Amino acid sequence: MIFVTVGNMDPFDRLVKAIDHWALSNPSDEKVLAQIGDGQYIPTNCEYVRRMTPDEFEKNFREARLVVSHAGIGTIITALELGKPIIVVPKKASLGEQRNEHQLATVRHFRRSELMMVADSETDLTGVLSRWNSGTRATQELTAENVKKEAWSPDEKLLKYVRNFIQDQPQSGMILLTVGNEPMDRLVKAFDEWIGRRPDVQIKGAVAQIANGKYVPKNCDFIRFMTPAVYRQMFDQAKLIVAHAGIGTIITAMNANRLIVVMPRQARFGETRNDHQLATVKHFSPSPQRLIAESEAELDEVLDRAIELNRIQMADSSSLSVSAQRPPDESLLCFLREFVSSGA
Repeated sequence: MIFVTVGNMDPFDRLVKAIDHWALSNPSDEKVLAQIGDGQYIPTNCEYVRRMTPDEFEKNFREARLVVSHAGIGTIITALELGKPIIVVPKKASLGEQRNEHQLATVRHFRRSELMMVADSETDLTGVLSRWNSGTRATQELTAENVKKEAWSPDEKLLKYVRNFIQDQPQSGMILLTVGNEPMDRLVKAFDEWIGRRPDVQIKGAVAQIANGKYVPKNCDFIRFMTPAVYRQMFDQAKLIVAHAGIGTIITAMNANRLIVVMPRQARFGETRNDHQLATVKHFSPSPQRLIAESEAELDEVLDRAIELNRIQMADSSSLSVSAQRPPDESLLCFLREFVSSGA
């Protein structure tokens, strides 16, 4: 199977159309499955879906003999980790597919991998697919055994690029917003509008994970879902976490000594079945590690405060680590025990 993916967020009709035309005359009769996002072009020569859950995405990724994708760094790294040959076509800002040309920069750094082929345009894609299909590239014959023997080892230049992609930005550091697997447009919209009003917060330093929300951020990068590995990587690099009041996210931030701003989901907005997140924030009272905004109206002020706290903590890292050493009180421990035992 050839698995084509453009991600669950921005469409990439140029890639989908090119792969669909190639599938019409594909001499190998290889099954082609395209994940097309919100694209306007509908394939007629291959199977397609608009979105996939993380489990569906991983299943198709593992089953594919070849992956074809935009030059998203998460997709490329997943392919390399799984030993999957991948053909990438970079999105281009000049064609209105991207806000900047970072995908062109990405492919320059990853071209050297034996598992990765680059098609700079849809015209090139046909030629690259034909070379793969005819077996002129050794990657077509890769099996699980000889993939392991390849032992892909990036050089220091590539490692530096990957680190810089997710590394702290000056002053504010990277900000990660996460809503988990369920959308929360109210939080995403309020966060995005705050970013738009804060020109001093570097835009590429803010990433929003928005699930299947209808609101699409205009002022920051976003992704709908993350693999567990990418999530951990982003969480580790972020200096500030913004999230719904999910107990798992809060505890993860506490364990990692990360400053977190939380806004609870509310049942009256259809964001959750009950108001357990309002109960959660009552037990997790504000602290030097944890700031709470009970509504989008409060979020601006709380985020501004978080940025100032973050700057102070980077100037004096001991301020966070000392507070992080305080043990939780008995009421909090009791709440956690009840939460876990109830299976809520």
